[in-house]
Amino acid sequence: MLARIARPRGVRGEVVADGPMESPDRLLGFPRLYLFPPGEPVKLERAWMHEGRLVLKFEGVDSRNDCERLRNAELRIPLEDRPATAEGEYYYSDLVGCRLIDRATGRDEGEVTSWQEGGGPVLLEVRREGAKEPMLVPFAQAICEEVDLAGRRIFVHLPDGLKDLEP
Repeated sequence: MLARIARPRGVRGEVVADGPMESPDRLLGFPRLYLFPPGEPVKLERAWMHEGRLVLKFEGVDSRNDCERLRNAELRIPLEDRPATAEGEYYYSDLVGCRLIDRATGRDEGEVTSWQEGGGPVLLEVRREGAKEPMLVPFAQAICEEVDLAGRRIFVHLPDGLKDLEP
């Protein structure tokens, strides 16, 4: 996901969006953009920052009423259009399905099923066999020491007591 539409802005078909984009200009460089739901292709006319928020203007979306139907939609690109990541950087979606392996014991701690973004580091949701709730593991270098995407493994050094915490 590149951004999530938060709300209309003004009366000319502009929307305010939230997302991890560091540069609105970068959005304009993607050849294919889609809004989910419903999964329809869109063309981005302009993208800029205003008062710390991302503002977007899509072709054919020219009124506040047009924008209302976009509320909470996600702006996405096809996986094959994603830019390559730098060494040591990962798309969180690529971590889903990886097994967490405790480096000290060699034990398989479970499978990454999702992630949560908040005010700190991203938290990986790890489904453990027999557990009712997922274990939340900060995706930080001190804990997630090595990521092997090809082998679908993340080697971790879990802090004492982390497995015992309730989410």
